[in-house]
Amino acid sequence: MNRTKPWRSKAPAELLRLIEQASELRLYLLQELGPTSFIFKDELDAKMKVIIGSQLSCSCSPNREDHCIHTLYVLLKVYKRSKDDPLVWQSSYIDSEVSELISGRYNTRSRAGPRNQPFLKRRAISKDAKSPSVEQKTGRIPLSEEDICSICHEEMREEVGLTYCRGGCGHNFHLNCVKIWADHKRASDCPITCPLCRHQWGAGAWDLLMREMKAFRERTFTFSGHRCNGCKKMPIVKALYRCLACEDVELCAACYEGMVHMEHEKWVMKTTAAQTEWEVAPSRERLLREGPRIGIEAARMLENARRPNLIEHLLSCFPVFRPGGLDGMGLLVVGIEKTRQICLMCKQQRPQDDLRRLSCGHPIDIGCLRDLFRNKNNNCPS
Repeated sequence: MNRTKPWRSKAPAELLRLIEQASELRLYLLQELGPTSFIFKDELDAKMKVIIGSQLSCSCSPNREDHCIHTLYVLLKVYKRSKDDPLVWQSSYIDSEVSELISGRYNTRSRAGPRNQPFLKRRAISKDAKSPSVEQKTGRIPLSEEDICSICHEEMREEVGLTYCRGGCGHNFHLNCVKIWADHKRASDCPITCPLCRHQWGAGAWDLLMREMKAFRERTFTFSGHRCNGCKKMPIVKALYRCLACEDVELCAACYEGMVHMEHEKWVMKTTAAQTEWEVAPSRERLLREGPRIGIEAARMLENARRPNLIEHLLSCFPVFRPGGLDGMGLLVVGIEKTRQICLMCKQQRPQDDLRRLSCGHPIDIGCLRDLFRNKNNNCPS
């Protein structure tokens, strides 16, 4: 195989931008036609065929002579090349370079040996052979930090939902990825098999997968003991929203997106029941303001991209300390520490604009307040 394009010693600026986009892309591997030929599906259900060799090929742009985002995805995610690897910059490959790409892929995921190579031919199965049962058990391979899902090529994490090959190789996969894989198999009128070892999962594989997904959703997205202040449903499912200005106001996703309890702007949210840290909720005020102008989906994407981190969001909820009064708090403030511009924690006198007022009335330096939140201390130090 000869090189059809000259070797690049430096990546063009446009290619570098495309490499960054490809590193954030999520695709699902539906079929591997060989070690350099792949069929993928994206999150919008579009399919594309990618080939890496002396000439790059992708069905998304048949006449393109250089990389597209999908060919770069294969190099970065499937072949596990780093962004600054000169092989990623090339628009043509010779035989030795293709061999290096392939061997590098399996060197990074060789824990299971040759059975981990998905392009191996399927075992011949006689027509009168009985379909294997999904109840046949094989030991599940323990999860390690470097494991990736062979369908989406992203890291494996228990909190996103996992399943594994029963009766075959025992490898783990994301539940949602296996559903996409199984959908493709069913649409092609093919039996559902393991994406790696090609072991047939049997006639009951789809029903078992649906039961696993239902159990995962109930376990992960159900916030037991939490009642929505809008629709009054209990428990809250899908996502939990909490108002930072109220002691016990919580909403479900439907009520939050339906603009219930609009009198307060600062909210935090959790998207799974196992989530230990709160995150900043999207601003509904900006969604209402910008949605009609650019479209609600575009407004949601923009809002997600510019959300502040949680600590800065919490700091913005505290007003500047004004000595001598707590207007609107309904409290009678007594004590010199609540009338002088001295931080309750560091005992230093601060400019008024550097102090924030706690709900109890005490002044605190914004840096000290930030340290409290970093140490996960939500109580007044007094």
